[in-house]
Amino acid sequence: MYDGKVEIAAMAPYNRSEYYRESLSELAEAVTERIDSCYYSGFTFMRALKLIIAQIAAKDWTDIDSKRVAMTVDILRRNLTSAVHMGCLSVTDTNEELRVLDNFNTQEGVPDFPVAVGESSISSNTTDFCDDDEEQRLQLEANVALGKVKQGLSVCGCKCSVCFWRCVMEKGHGDRHSCMGSHLCTENCSYCTREGDSLSLCGDLAGHEGNHNCKRKNHTCGQSCYLYETSSNCNEKCSLWPGQPGQHKCDSPQHMCNRKCSLPSCINPCVVAIESNHKAHQCNEKYCPTKCTINGCSSSFQSSTILEQGFIIKKPLQEVTI
Repeated sequence: MYDGKVEIAAMAPYNRSEYYRESLSELAEAVTERIDSCYYSGFTFMRALKLIIAQIAAKDWTDIDSKRVAMTVDILRRNLTSAVHMGCLSVTDTNEELRVLDNFNTQEGVPDFPVAVGESSISSNTTDFCDDDEEQRLQLEANVALGKVKQGLSVCGCKCSVCFWRCVMEKGHGDRHSCMGSHLCTENCSYCTREGDSLSLCGDLAGHEGNHNCKRKNHTCGQSCYLYETSSNCNEKCSLWPGQPGQHKCDSPQHMCNRKCSLPSCINPCVVAIESNHKAHQCNEKYCPTKCTINGCSSSFQSSTILEQGFIIKKPLQEVTI
C-alpha cells in the first residue's frame, strides 16, 4: 500500500508530558528531515492523510495512487473554470491594480498571458500522473476551455466599415466591423504645414495612407479616383495636382479588391491587390469561420483555409483522438 515508504517514530502515551515535550518534536523532525517532501501545500498533505485514514478504516490495502489520481482529477475538474480564468484553483481577493504596460513589444504578449497561466496551473497539478487516462481527459477539457478564452481574447482585425483602422471587436462577430473610434483623422494637413498656412485638421478618414489633406483649399485635384468603385481601401479623392493630365488617382499606394470573400458564409472583403490576376477572393482571415458541427460544441472549426483558383482547400491543423 505504501510501497515501503514508511517512517516509524516511537511516541510516548497520549496526554503525558513526554508526548508534548519530546514525541511531537521527534515526529516533526522525522517529517521535515528524514522524509522527502512530496506535498506542494498543507492542503495536499491533508487530502492525502484523509485518504490514507479512509483506506485504513475500510481495510482497503490496494494501491493508493489510483484513488489519489481520481481525487486530484475530480478537484481539478470542479475548479477548471477558476484555474483557466484566474490561474489558480480558487479566486483570491486582492487590491492590486492591473498594470499598464508602456512597452509596445511587451503588449503583444498580453492576450496570451491568462491562457499561459491557465495552462501552467493545469499542468503543474497533473505532473504526477501525466500518462493517466483521466489526466488526458482532463487536459482535453482544459484545452477546450482555454480555446474559448483564446477565442474571446482574439480581435477581428478586418478593416473598419467606415474608416481604414482595424476592427477591434471579437473575432468572428456577426456585426459590422468597427474600430470603436471617431473614424476621423486627427493629424494636421500636410499641405498647409508645407505652405506655412494656418494649420487645419485632415479631412480624410482615420488610418488613410498618403498625405493629410484638409480639403478646405484646392491642394489637390479633388476628383474621384478611377479605382474608387472597385477598391476597399481607396482614399476616394484624386491626390494629383489640379489640371494634371492622366487618370485621377488617390494617394493609396496599393488598391485592394473590394469583392466579397469567396468562402461561403464569410462577409469580409477581399484583400488581394486589384492588379493581381486572381479568380478566388480571399479575406485576411486565415481560419475557417464556420462553427464546429459536433453537438454541444460552439467553437470555430480550427483548420487553415486556402483559396486557390476558386476552390476551397481546408488543411486541418491537428487530429485529436479521444
